[in-house]
Amino acid sequence: MKRILLIIASIALADSAWADNREHNGDFEGVRISNVELSHQGDMLNISMMMELGSRDIKSDRATIYTPVLYNGESEITLPSAGVYGRNHYFTMVRNEESEESLPLEWQLRRKDLPAEIVYRADMEYEPWMNGSRLALVEQVYGGYNRLIAVGDVIIGEYREATIVPVYVFVIPERVECDKKIYTRTGEIAFEQDVSTIDPHFGNNKSEMTELNMLLDSLGNNPNATVEHLVIHGSASPEGEIGLNTELAHERAAALLSQIRGYVNVPNKMVTMIYNTDNWSAVSDWVAKSNLQNREGIIKLLSSKLSHEGLNSALMERYPKEYHTILERCYPMLRTAKYSMEYTTESYCDVERIVAIAQTAPSTLSNEELNIAASNIDEQSPEFERVVFAIVAREPKNEAANINAANISMRRGELNHAERYLKHAGASAEADYARAMHAILKGHYNEARRLLEKVSNKITHAETILQELEKAGL
Repeated sequence: MKRILLIIASIALADSAWADNREHNGDFEGVRISNVELSHQGDMLNISMMMELGSRDIKSDRATIYTPVLYNGESEITLPSAGVYGRNHYFTMVRNEESEESLPLEWQLRRKDLPAEIVYRADMEYEPWMNGSRLALVEQVYGGYNRLIAVGDVIIGEYREATIVPVYVFVIPERVECDKKIYTRTGEIAFEQDVSTIDPHFGNNKSEMTELNMLLDSLGNNPNATVEHLVIHGSASPEGEIGLNTELAHERAAALLSQIRGYVNVPNKMVTMIYNTDNWSAVSDWVAKSNLQNREGIIKLLSSKLSHEGLNSALMERYPKEYHTILERCYPMLRTAKYSMEYTTESYCDVERIVAIAQTAPSTLSNEELNIAASNIDEQSPEFERVVFAIVAREPKNEAANINAANISMRRGELNHAERYLKHAGASAEADYARAMHAILKGHYNEARRLLEKVSNKITHAETILQELEKAGL
C-alpha cells in the first residue's frame, strides 16, 4: 500500500508526536474512533464507525481532514473523508471555492458546528483481496495557503472472514492404452503460368502452405511419427508445348517434394511421383460440369485421337469463344502440384517423456497421450498443471479440461482466469462444484451454498464444505 507506507515514513522522519499522543490504538489527539464495524453482505462490504471530533482543538487558520483507507498489500480503496475546519480556513475555502479533498458538503464541518458524534458509513463492492484487509484512518493537517503541515495514520480495524479452505475435485480421464494410428493428408499448391517455383502468396497457397508446414513441423518434432507413403502429382495446363509442359510438371512436383523434405526425411522408396503433361481428361471433366455452349462437341473433340498440338489448334479454331473461357477459368486450376501423404503416429507410453514434450511441443502430442500423463501425475505437481493447460489449449471447449484448468487457476489465486474456464465447464456435478469453490473465494456464500446443495449427493466433499460454512456462520 504505497500511500500508507509514505505516511508512516513521514512520521518517522518528522514528528513522532502523532504516535505518542494517542490514548490508545484507534485515536488521534482529541479525536476518538469507536464502534468500527466491517461486514460483508452479499456483494457489498459495509463499513461504519463513530467519530467523536468535538474535543479537537483546531486553530482558526487550520483544517484537519480524516480519510479512512482500506488496504491489503498493494490493493487499497480510499473512502470519503471528513474535514474539520478552523474559522478563517473555512471561509478562505468557501471564497476560493476549493477543497483540499473535494469533500461532500455534509462532511465539511466548521469547528463551531461540530456534533458530539458523527455516524460514518461507507459501502463498496466486495473484492476477494478485502479478506484480511486493514482499515486505517489517515489524518492530514493543513495550514494557511492550503499548505500540508502534518500527516499521520492509525489502524482502526480489520476485516477477516472465517477461513473456508476450498477442496478441488479434478476430472481425471481413464487411462488410454498406447496405439498406432494411420492418417492421410491431401492438398495442392498452385503455380503461375510457366512458373515452377512455389509462391506462398499466389492463389490459396498461403492457407495451404500454413497447414502443410504445421503438419510437417509436428511430424518433424515427433520421433514416433513416420511418413509411410507420399504421392505427388505435378501438373501443367495443356495450352503449351508438350516439352515445356513435361518440364513444368516435373519441376513443380520436385519443388513440393523439396518443401516437404525440408521438415521430414522421406526416403525415395516411400515417394511416388506422377506427372500430368497434357491433362486433357481434366479439361473434359471441367467442360462437362460447366454451362458452356457446345459442351458435347468440345467433349467429343477432346476424346479424339488428335495429337496434343492438334487438339489445341482444333479447340481454338472450332470453339474460339468457349476456348477463351477454358483458358481463363479451367487452365489455371491445372497448374498445380498435389500431394497425398500417409503417415502414422504411435502414442507415447512413457509418462515422463510425455510431460517433457508437453512443456516444449504440446502440439505434437495426441489427446490420448496427454490423458495418459494426466492420469499418472500428482494433481498438486507443476507437471500436472502443464499437462492440463496443454489439453485445454488443444481443446478449448473440452469440459473436463476447463474444470481442471479452473481448479488450478483458483489454487493459484487467479480468479478471473478461473471464471473464464468455468464458462466452458459444462453442467456436470464437477463443474457446479468448481463454481461453488469459485463463489466461496469471491465471498458469494449464498451462491456457493446453492451449488453445493445441488451436488451434495454426487460430490462427497460438498457436504463437508456446507458444514464448514454453517459453523462459520457464512
